Amino acid sequence: MDVLWAGTPMVSLPLETLASRVGASLLHTIGCPELVAETYNDYENIAARLG
Repeated sequence: MDVLWAGTPMVSLPLETLASRVGASLLHTIGCPELVAETYNDYENIAARLG
């Protein structure tokens, strides 16, 4: 993913789409599981923390 290659943090919320699950898988693989949200509220909190 270009966003990861550029060093830009991203947040993922794995839902029903393949794309959302791939994003979460990539974040886990590179050692950033804290950027994978489990709920919409988690997603908002992670994004706010990243600024």
